[in-house]
Amino acid sequence: MANYTTNAINLKTHNLNEADKIITLYSRDYGLLKCVAKGVKKTKSRLGGKMDMFVANTIFAAKGKSLDVICQADLLDGFLPIKKDYTKLSYAFYCTELISSFAVENDPNSKEIYDIFYTVLGDISAAKTDEELIWAVIRFKLELIEEVGYAVQTDFCVKCNNDTDEFSNFSIEMGGVICNSCRRKVYRISQTCPESIEILRYAKKIQMPHEKFAYDMIISTFNLLSEYIAFRANKKLKTPGMIGSI
Repeated sequence: MANYTTNAINLKTHNLNEADKIITLYSRDYGLLKCVAKGVKKTKSRLGGKMDMFVANTIFAAKGKSLDVICQADLLDGFLPIKKDYTKLSYAFYCTELISSFAVENDPNSKEIYDIFYTVLGDISAAKTDEELIWAVIRFKLELIEEVGYAVQTDFCVKCNNDTDEFSNFSIEMGGVICNSCRRKVYRISQTCPESIEILRYAKKIQMPHEKFAYDMIISTFNLLSEYIAFRANKKLKTPGMIGSI
């Protein structure tokens, strides 16, 4: 890969020296990237706030020996409402940690994952209620884990393929609903309720939360999905504790 242009969202930054920073980004064309933003800490830098977290840019980068160098960044969206609201900020951090946990360099699904990430940051920014905010993140999680190969199955039992049961059990290990007949045969069952399964089904299809679902059921479904993703991530995630304290 020679010098290149791509759309990218900043995941995290850390100082390299007095003037420069290393930026970790998720790009639409190349997946996970680590680049140097030279002179970004200087007051007259043209990169400036474009290198902050939760900022989407079209970047032009020069290929380097160890790290590429960001030469130019044209702002796409700074998602400013996220930075003015602690709750929105916490959920944005959570989404960013999930991207970081599953992202790889030269990701074959980079376009889809970038678009999912860009969309959820926009939805978090625009959310007017907690229900809308959490629903947006549920949708993001469902779409992300499908792209990385861990799609949640809600239409039939993942053990026996039975599709006639009123499902109220979920297998963390197998990633889907379990019928009552298979309940004792499966490891790591999370007892839930038909409403949570229905929310997962709805969230795959509709952008806004349906009024039929109570807030506590949306939260319960969010937590169920978080438990499954933490199992698949195979490492301890830091941000769920931040969200739990809200």
